[in-house]
Amino acid sequence: MDIDEFTEKTEVQQEIYDASRTEEDAHSEIKILQSASLSDPSTYCSTFSLGFFDLALEIRHLIYNGLFSIAIPISFQTGFWDLEPPLGIKKNYGLSPAFLRVNQQVHCEARSFLYSNNQFDLSSINHTYQIPTNDAALAYFLGKIGNDNGSLLRHIQIDFPASDRGTYKIPGGVWEAMEEFVGTVKQIKDKCSQIKTVEMVLTRNIVTKQRGTRRIKTFHDESKTIDWINEQLHAIPSLKVVIFKAKCPEGNEIWD
Repeated sequence: MDIDEFTEKTEVQQEIYDASRTEEDAHSEIKILQSASLSDPSTYCSTFSLGFFDLALEIRHLIYNGLFSIAIPISFQTGFWDLEPPLGIKKNYGLSPAFLRVNQQVHCEARSFLYSNNQFDLSSINHTYQIPTNDAALAYFLGKIGNDNGSLLRHIQIDFPASDRGTYKIPGGVWEAMEEFVGTVKQIKDKCSQIKTVEMVLTRNIVTKQRGTRRIKTFHDESKTIDWINEQLHAIPSLKVVIFKAKCPEGNEIWD
């Protein structure tokens, strides 16, 4: 029997079978199939297995984004006791960095979601003998995450340099900036090669002025410092935005 003859005979048999079936028979068959699927789900699932890496890369990226990214800055604090780490995350942000240790492929695909998508806030840190300066806090953080992950950082927040402690004379300039901040700028240049945004929190060197009936907070003689910091940071090719943020510790003051 050749292929054409077999096909023709099969089609005739199917027509006879279809003509003999009643509507009640069709309903009975549907009920049998439904009953089988409910009583034994393995009849449908036993031959189908989907691993994590069988998912499309776009879907895996959505999962990584949910595990490692958060809309608010990740803040840090110093440890007060010898048994505590010198610098640690301030609270639980609901992230899952341990997932990076599942295997090498997950680590390679997902680490940028943790380090590139989030903003790391290293401002307003209490200094200790282990972390005596803002520069030391940044150095400790970058040292812990390593150079590869440091190069992925895109958004960091640091303190504006206070001019009431050790100073560094800018050659040819008429003002002084924190010596430690020179080190901070160098660290960002050398180790944060993909940095996009640096936000600086300015809380010191403020005076009160009276304008009409309003008390206005303004920063004392910081314009040259800001200009120099802006110039130094914008020497980093990847940097797009430098934000100077006036922190308002006392409540609802108006700031210049």
